[in-house]
Amino acid sequence: MGHGRHVLTFPVGSSGPDQLLNLVAFVADSNESWPSKDARSLTLSATRDDALRDFEQGGFGPTIQKLLRLTKDKMDKASLWILSIPRSRRCLFT
Repeated sequence: MGHGRHVLTFPVGSSGPDQLLNLVAFVADSNESWPSKDARSLTLSATRDDALRDFEQGGFGPTIQKLLRLTKDKMDKASLWILSIPRSRRCLFT
Protein backbone atom coordinates (compact mmCIF):
# COMPACT_ATOMS: atom_id res chain seq x y z
CA MET A 1 0.00 0.00 0.00
CA GLY A 2 1.12 3.51 -0.69
CA HIS A 3 -0.34 6.98 -0.88
CA GLY A 4 -3.15 6.83 -3.46
CA ARG A 5 -2.05 3.38 -4.67
CA HIS A 6 -2.31 -0.23 -3.64
CA VAL A 7 -1.92 -3.68 -5.14
CA LEU A 8 -4.07 -6.73 -4.49
CA THR A 9 -2.80 -10.19 -5.42
CA PHE A 10 -4.32 -13.62 -4.93
CA PRO A 11 -3.77 -17.10 -6.39
CA VAL A 12 -6.24 -18.48 -8.93
CA GLY A 13 -6.83 -22.15 -9.67
CA SER A 14 -5.03 -25.23 -8.47
CA SER A 15 -1.78 -24.89 -6.59
CA GLY A 16 1.40 -26.00 -8.29
CA PRO A 17 3.97 -24.73 -10.76
CA ASP A 18 1.31 -23.58 -13.26
CA GLN A 19 -0.84 -21.69 -10.76
CA LEU A 20 -1.95 -18.26 -11.86
CA LEU A 21 -1.70 -15.09 -9.81
CA ASN A 22 -4.34 -12.40 -10.19
CA LEU A 23 -2.95 -8.89 -9.75
CA VAL A 24 -5.14 -5.80 -9.43
CA ALA A 25 -3.39 -2.45 -9.17
CA PHE A 26 -5.30 0.60 -7.90
CA VAL A 27 -4.23 4.20 -8.50
CA ALA A 28 -6.22 7.25 -7.41
CA ASP A 29 -6.32 9.73 -10.28
CA SER A 30 -7.90 13.04 -9.41
CA ASN A 31 -6.83 14.94 -12.52
CA GLU A 32 -10.20 14.17 -14.11
CA SER A 33 -8.62 13.00 -17.34
CA TRP A 34 -11.21 10.29 -17.98
CA PRO A 35 -12.66 11.10 -21.42
CA SER A 36 -16.18 9.89 -20.75
CA LYS A 37 -17.75 11.70 -17.82
CA ASP A 38 -21.10 10.10 -18.64
CA ALA A 39 -19.60 6.67 -17.80
CA ARG A 40 -20.42 5.04 -21.14
CA SER A 41 -16.85 3.77 -21.29
CA LEU A 42 -15.59 2.26 -18.06
CA THR A 43 -12.24 1.11 -19.47
CA LEU A 44 -9.31 2.68 -21.31
CA SER A 45 -6.28 1.13 -22.93
CA ALA A 46 -3.11 1.12 -20.86
CA THR A 47 0.33 -0.47 -21.00
CA ARG A 48 2.68 -2.24 -18.65
CA ASP A 49 4.92 0.84 -18.79
CA ASP A 50 2.02 2.98 -17.52
CA ALA A 51 1.59 0.68 -14.52
CA LEU A 52 5.33 0.53 -13.84
CA ARG A 53 5.53 4.32 -13.93
CA ASP A 54 2.53 4.71 -11.58
CA PHE A 55 4.00 2.35 -9.01
CA GLU A 56 7.57 3.57 -9.33
CA GLN A 57 6.31 7.10 -8.58
CA GLY A 58 4.39 5.70 -5.61
CA GLY A 59 7.61 4.44 -4.05
CA PHE A 60 6.77 0.74 -4.37
CA GLY A 61 9.69 -1.63 -4.01
CA PRO A 62 11.23 -4.22 -6.31
CA THR A 63 8.69 -6.98 -5.56
CA ILE A 64 5.80 -4.98 -7.05
CA GLN A 65 7.97 -3.87 -9.97
CA LYS A 66 8.85 -7.53 -10.71
CA LEU A 67 5.19 -8.58 -10.58
CA LEU A 68 4.19 -5.75 -12.93
CA ARG A 69 6.94 -6.73 -15.38
CA LEU A 70 5.29 -10.17 -15.62
CA THR A 71 2.02 -8.71 -16.93
CA LYS A 72 1.02 -8.45 -20.56
CA ASP A 73 2.28 -5.34 -22.38
CA LYS A 74 -1.24 -4.17 -23.19
CA MET A 75 -3.89 -4.00 -20.48
CA ASP A 76 -7.02 -2.11 -19.57
CA LYS A 77 -7.56 0.34 -16.79
CA ALA A 78 -11.04 0.50 -15.36
CA SER A 79 -12.79 3.42 -13.79
CA LEU A 80 -14.17 3.17 -10.29
CA TRP A 81 -16.45 6.13 -9.74
CA ILE A 82 -17.14 7.51 -6.30
CA LEU A 83 -20.79 8.39 -6.13
CA SER A 84 -22.53 10.38 -3.48
CA ILE A 85 -25.78 8.64 -2.58
CA PRO A 86 -28.20 10.47 -0.31
CA ARG A 87 -28.58 8.71 3.03
CA SER A 88 -32.34 8.31 2.41
CA ARG A 89 -31.64 6.19 -0.70
CA ARG A 90 -28.99 3.88 0.71
CA CYS A 91 -29.77 0.20 1.10
CA LEU A 92 -28.45 -1.89 3.92
CA PHE A 93 -28.04 -5.60 3.35
CA THR A 94 -28.12 -7.85 6.40
